[in-house]
Amino acid sequence: VEIREGRFRQVRRMASQVGLKLMHLHRSAIGPLELADLAEGQWRPLTAAEIDALYTAAGGREWARSETRLALIRRLEEGELDEADAAVVRRYLADSA
Repeated sequence: VEIREGRFRQVRRMASQVGLKLMHLHRSAIGPLELADLAEGQWRPLTAAEIDALYTAAGGREWARSETRLALIRRLEEGELDEADAAVVRRYLADSA
């Protein structure tokens, strides 16, 4: 059975609802990234094309930058950062303005 999307144990719950016991679940891709022959626990650096594909899938680089800026501003305003991290965030926000 091939399922194109599943979130937070959704596939396991779907199988359980129809009385099936799921013996093995294999993720072959994450978003636009094909996992190919990576073993469990193995990793590799992303290629430039894969990074671009992820940005595109997430709405583009500008959207990601704006969301990152908003999240950093919120964390800074709510005091969620220690002083060292807050200083780094302030520099980042000043440089990216």
